[in-house]
Amino acid sequence: MSELDKATREATSKVETWLLFAWMLAALAMLATAATLIYFEFGLALIALGSAKISLGTVGALFFVPTVVDGLLLRRAGRMRAAALREDTVGLRRLDSTWWSLATIAVSVAVPIVVFVPGSPEYVKLDFVGRVFTALPALGAIPGIMLILLRGPIGELKPPQLPPSDAILEVVHLKKYFGVRRSLSEAFRRSAGGMVHAVDDVSFKIGKAEIFGLAGESGSGKTTVLRTALMLTEPTSGAVIFKGQDITRMDRSEFKKQRTKIQVVFQDPYESVNPRMPVFDIVAEGLMVNNLVSSRAEAMEKVTKALREVQITPPEDYLLRYPHELSGGQRQRVAIARALVLDPELILADEPVSMLDVSIRAEIINILLGIREKRGISVLMVTHDLALSKDMVDRIAIMYVGQIVESGPPEEVVASPYHPYTHALTAAVPVPDPQAPKIKVLAKGEIPTNISPPSGCRFHPRCPFVQPICAEKEPALQEVSPGRQVACHFWKEAHEAFLKGLDEPVGSGAAS
Repeated sequence: MSELDKATREATSKVETWLLFAWMLAALAMLATAATLIYFEFGLALIALGSAKISLGTVGALFFVPTVVDGLLLRRAGRMRAAALREDTVGLRRLDSTWWSLATIAVSVAVPIVVFVPGSPEYVKLDFVGRVFTALPALGAIPGIMLILLRGPIGELKPPQLPPSDAILEVVHLKKYFGVRRSLSEAFRRSAGGMVHAVDDVSFKIGKAEIFGLAGESGSGKTTVLRTALMLTEPTSGAVIFKGQDITRMDRSEFKKQRTKIQVVFQDPYESVNPRMPVFDIVAEGLMVNNLVSSRAEAMEKVTKALREVQITPPEDYLLRYPHELSGGQRQRVAIARALVLDPELILADEPVSMLDVSIRAEIINILLGIREKRGISVLMVTHDLALSKDMVDRIAIMYVGQIVESGPPEEVVASPYHPYTHALTAAVPVPDPQAPKIKVLAKGEIPTNISPPSGCRFHPRCPFVQPICAEKEPALQEVSPGRQVACHFWKEAHEAFLKGLDEPVGSGAAS
């Protein structure tokens, strides 16, 4: 797990507090230099006459330099504080620069001195107000000095220790909460808005060339996990570690270098491609934006190869077609080709076949499986279809109201579930055999809201195995057999009932 030790965490918090003060002082300094510039250029300069007007205008122009410098100082202090907030000690030390701070101090002090000192080329006689304005830009030296003094504490910060792992992607205690919007009347009453617990403490790993599945009902948090792993949504807490690097603690420029290696295939092929762009531009856009090709001919070669790999043949016939000229399956192939053309190591697939015809689904699945075998690409597959998961993924995790309740090999999870919720999902999978015994549905009611999830076990309001402890204590996700994890106080009773085809606990009088 990418965690800091206690002493480093406390030191980072103190550094963040001082950086906040430095940021506020830099903002004040920038406002002061801007006000001085305006005062000379549009205040005194407009009422001055002759040579005095020229002299005051020249003096005002001098303060443009500290205004820009203070703005850059403000930006740097803000970036350093953002790094401290996300506990990015490596990024914080990289942003630290003595020479840059010294230059800021020199400019902030030099310009007022040039104007103040008699005999200097730009010296002018000013009244009391003019001298006050002239002295204000020296405020920029204070945050510069603070950043220099913070060099010592920042240099002592220890980077987080990452345990050795062969995983391509590791999600560690990931949480994502969204604030609930309040109406105007609720704001006046100061009523609590609450938080949407979209993802609440989720952890898993994806190995090299592995397909990992996330399954569950709509609203369980699957897509939010995917978007957070791609950093399209910033996490509330936790870590997303890609190839040994915590991408949640990277700044934007650093993460941009990794983004081409993590690609996404969205659910709706009718919305995920630009209807105004032809197929070539859609697939080649990532190459152009990231400067991965030196010419259009090279881009054409890579796009053609990617289209051929997703079975759009002959690719030359489709390069100039627009999305409205393609079927749903062809659009999804284009979306997959757009991801493949960047040569990624991880693909995040958000229910990539849920909006396609049944006959097309098998083709898209075979394309993804073939890509995994040929390129060794890892895949995070989000789906609500357990029947699909059983035949496609290597491992599966079942999510419910923002948490993982069961995980393991898909054939075992589907054929012999431990958690009552997994039992309910399995019961919803149609069996193409009229003589096969029917599994009775365990879960009753609807999935609860994420705004105020139930206390204890979140499934207990719908669970037939519920006991008082279920509403009081949240079950931990624990390994109960090799490769199988479950979060349930009474998973043994639920599993036994499943094997006997019961819809209530064994011994409760349920019919078999």
